[in-house]
Amino acid sequence: MIVVRGRTYAFVGLERATSSAVAVFDITNPYDARFLDMIVTPGDLSPEGLAAFAFRGNFYLAIANEVRANGATAANTTLYRVD
Repeated sequence: MIVVRGRTYAFVGLERATSSAVAVFDITNPYDARFLDMIVTPGDLSPEGLAAFAFRGNFYLAIANEVRANGATAANTTLYRVD
């Protein structure tokens, strides 16, 4: 979870999906949680680790995938900017 400009966001990794997928929810009001978006990274599988953080005034989500993308030499971590 991370708070960005007064809104609280939750990220849920879908480890068993056919590609790397992370659901994004606005949970500012937990009694009225709202689905916002689905982050899908084709070729990657099993998002094992999710970390949301702030750095120099920007907000980010790091997704560590357990299974590497086709052609990759190692499993990878993808970084997204949260606006």
